[in-house]
Amino acid sequence: MKLAFSAEARAFIFVDDLEARCRALPATPLAYPLLPGHEASGIHRVVHGNYLIFYQVLDETVVVLHVLSGAMDL
Repeated sequence: MKLAFSAEARAFIFVDDLEARCRALPATPLAYPLLPGHEASGIHRVVHGNYLIFYQVLDETVVVLHVLSGAMDL
């Protein structure tokens, strides 16, 4: 049986999933690659669905910098 959700409900589910992905980063902060061509910046990139999460590891803290659509021309 397939459940049908409204667009609003899907949006809330997506945001919850995205936040969970960000909250999980401190468990393995170095598991994801540095941003290609900008390795010296220390910015990592992880894919979440069609979105990219950019973050840095500062001391023992993970700082999420941006969440952008993967369709954007970076």
